[in-house]
Order: sequence, then structure tokens, then C-alpha cells
Amino acid sequence: MKVWVLLLCFSMLFLPSCSKKFPNFPILALLLRTGSSNASLGTLSLSANNSNIISGTVLELSSVRLNVTSPTTFQLRNSGNAELQLTGNPSIAIAGDSQSEFTVTNLSSTKLSAGGTASFTLSFAPKSNPSAKTITITIANNSNVPNFQFTVKQSSIPDKYIFVTTSGYRGDQLSGITGADTICGTEKTNNFASLAGTSYKAMIAASTRRACSTANCSGGIGENLNWVLLPSQTYYLSNNSAVFTTNSSSLAIFPFINTLDASTSKRWWTGLLSDWRNSSDNCTNWTSTGVGDFGVGGSTGTTNISNLGISCSGNFYSLVCVEQ
Repeated sequence: MKVWVLLLCFSMLFLPSCSKKFPNFPILALLLRTGSSNASLGTLSLSANNSNIISGTVLELSSVRLNVTSPTTFQLRNSGNAELQLTGNPSIAIAGDSQSEFTVTNLSSTKLSAGGTASFTLSFAPKSNPSAKTITITIANNSNVPNFQFTVKQSSIPDKYIFVTTSGYRGDQLSGITGADTICGTEKTNNFASLAGTSYKAMIAASTRRACSTANCSGGIGENLNWVLLPSQTYYLSNNSAVFTTNSSSLAIFPFINTLDASTSKRWWTGLLSDWRNSSDNCTNWTSTGVGDFGVGGSTGTTNISNLGISCSGNFYSLVCVEQ
């Protein structure tokens, strides 16, 4: 402010014509008003997850499962010397192709006194296919940044994953259901670490694991015993493509949406009949020699789960591992 006044005084001393053009020094009042205008405005700052957000930047939030709601709390702060008001309608505006999957709630105040704070919650509830979602948030206000705007990116991931093990195993050396589940856990850690979830079990049947006791579970979900699939659930491969959806009895619906594995030479142990009942061909509950039923790749039909038994000791087949 002192610089402006000195410059004005200098112009009045050495440029007499200037003083004639501006009698009573109205320019001084103008400069005084201009120089102090920012001091009379609030200053909006924003943060989330202990990180400051700058207008014009991109905020990436962690991934969320389909059909799960994930809230993020944002903190507004007025670090200026005057009251700050949110002037938009709505106060926190969302735009973008994915805006229907985001909601703003719990805005605590639209007026922030000097040094005051307010908060709001942004909830992401993905309902569409797994992918990255992007929206733009605009906070109109009367501060020195009247249109505070930033982009939010958040990805949706499947409810449940399923994979076919990369290695093959002899049917008589699985060490039963428990051993097969352990193999799934090891393969998840070593070969499918990027997939969500920590517990995966083998989709094989034995005396301690059953999908149905009657053809296609005519008696309903009560026929399930330690079964690995959930009812009315879509399962996805590691590339986020849906492979099948289950019915109310926790049975995958044929034809599948996609193949479990595109290769027709791929094989996996199942111990299942084509109608989801247990087969007697299960390598003696996956502990001894004999024959075992299996599934094959490159198909969306019942051959995914059932083909006539083959030697348990002479073949190294994969397992289908299902997220729990």
C-alpha cells in the first residue's frame, strides 16, 4: 500500500497535469480499495485423508467393490480474514458420466467464519461394470478462488473373483479338500496377488463339500455343504470380465458368460456331475488313486464342471479357486 501512495505522490509532484485530471485524488481511494480487496475475502482450502487438495488437480481414491458404499470425508477451511460463503446450488456440485454413482451428504455448513471449518461426505457406490470412474466436483464460493474445482478418480472392482491355477496337480496328491484349499491360497499369493480378497477355496466336490444332493438342487440352497459359491452372485476373472452368475441355490448358470479359461487344452479337477451333484469319481476324496471327474476350458457349457473320470495319478490338472 505504501508503494502505491508513494507513486501517487510522485506523480502529483512531477506531473501537475495529472493532479488536474484527478481532483481530490479519487485515484487514491481506488488504489486503497483495490489493495485491500483480498483482505476482505475468505480463502478456501480443502483436504481429505490428511492431504491438501488444490483446485485444478486430480484426487485418486482407493478402489471399491461393486454394490459396496465407500465414504470419504472432506474438510473445508476458511483461512482468510472474512466470512466465506458457498454460493453454488447445490453447494457441492458433481458432474461427469459416473455422477449417478456418487453422492454428497452431511454438508455441515455453507458459511465459514474466518478460520472456520466445515465438512461433507462423498460416497461412492459403484453399480456398473468394474472400471475407473471419474467425476468433477465444483465448489462455488465468494473467495479469491470463486470456482474451486477438482477431479475425483475412483475404481470399482468385482464383488468376487475366480481363477484357474497356473500349475497342475495330481488328483491323488491334493490331500483332500483342505489341501486343495491350501493350494488355492498359495496360488493366490504367488500368481494372483493383484486380486482382491484373501480367502480362496477350491471348487471341487467330496464327502465334505457339496453343491447339491439332488439334480440342480431341487430342494434349494439347503443342499449346499461347505460349498464355495454364493447365491445370486457374479464372479469375475482376473481381467475383470464376468464369467458366470449364480442362482438362488449357489449354482453357476449355464451357459457361462465367458469361459473359465479360453484354452481347450486346459483341465481342472471338479468331482462333479453335470447337474451339480457329487460324482463318485473324486480320487477317493482327493487323497488316493482312482479316477476323478474334471472340467475343460474353451466352453461355456456343462463341460466346465463335468467330464468322465480320468486317472488321478497320471494327470496334472489345475484347480478352480473361488474367492470367499
